[in-house]
Amino acid sequence: ATWEHGDLAQRRAMLTRIRRYTPDTARDWLAATWKSEKADSRLAFLGVLEQRLSPADEPFLKEAMTDRSEKVRARATELLLQLPTSALHARLLSIADACLSFKPRQDTWQSRIRALGKVQRQGGLEVQLPEEDGFDWGLAGIHEKSPGHDAASRHAWYLERVLSLVSPAHWSDRFDVEPADLIGAAESSDWSGPLLRAWTSAATRHHVEDWIGPLWHWWSGTLLRPGQESGAGPLLDALFRALPSDTAEAEVIRLLHSSDATAVQFAIDVLGNLPAPWTPAIGAAYVQALKSLVRNLPRTSQPMLEPREMSFYQSIPMAAYRLPHTCFNLVPQAWDIPEVPALLPWRRLLYRLSESILIRRFLRHELTS
Repeated sequence: ATWEHGDLAQRRAMLTRIRRYTPDTARDWLAATWKSEKADSRLAFLGVLEQRLSPADEPFLKEAMTDRSEKVRARATELLLQLPTSALHARLLSIADACLSFKPRQDTWQSRIRALGKVQRQGGLEVQLPEEDGFDWGLAGIHEKSPGHDAASRHAWYLERVLSLVSPAHWSDRFDVEPADLIGAAESSDWSGPLLRAWTSAATRHHVEDWIGPLWHWWSGTLLRPGQESGAGPLLDALFRALPSDTAEAEVIRLLHSSDATAVQFAIDVLGNLPAPWTPAIGAAYVQALKSLVRNLPRTSQPMLEPREMSFYQSIPMAAYRLPHTCFNLVPQAWDIPEVPALLPWRRLLYRLSESILIRRFLRHELTS
């Protein structure tokens, strides 16, 4: 009765329980009501099939790939690509393999001379842009149309979409090359942007840990190389969320202590992705960086604040409840802020931070005594 007449949450919970013990029955239930379900319901129920996904689900998922809802089609594609034996997976790999090849570096005395003073690479990537004419990209799980206005940009867009759906582990296995070396080869390629964006999307989509670390290292380096690659922010955010917690902590501390304003700004921006309260190491690094910034605020009547300083300013209310109790003693009760009108908001906000920490310290003492 719950499956036929319950609300969406109840029906999804019921389907999840059935899927856990009898996956074929859950799929059959969903297939029986599929055409009468609303798009939001179809999308929610389709996600249940990820539990105990098997080749037996392929016919149903192939049908879902023709759904009228773009989100449902995309979710069905993701599930099919998780099945190594699915026809979609094989078709996509065939297209991807035709697009990308790796040429090992020739170790000759001439190449050694040319490589003097340069970073050594194991080889180079050769890219063959996919043709779009006369091909039904929906059969490859790509349902969107290329936004490009010319043939080259359209082909590059399809290259990025194809590679973003293939697990990057496929390339390190196929070429027998470490992820860091393939990333370096992509950086040297004329198609570095599409390749690195695609591999980043694929690594986070497929949760490939061996690739997430090297990709984070490369993209975080773009913070210190302005103009190297536009649109790095969302990619860095996705990679940061995929990093192991200890690595994420170490990277935030490293960026907070960086002398580069862009790196510090990014570190402040991603602090909100860490669970509250912050770890003692994160909390101490934040307070230390904030103190340093406050000491160096411009002491003029009309200070020009940098983006880094504004990022810290906007993060202070968050820090008031995310700082761990081990850092309470690190927060000054009074801050040395220049008495100029333009910095009055800073004085007020830092006063509230100190006051919030005092209240939290008092409450902790009362609750633990």
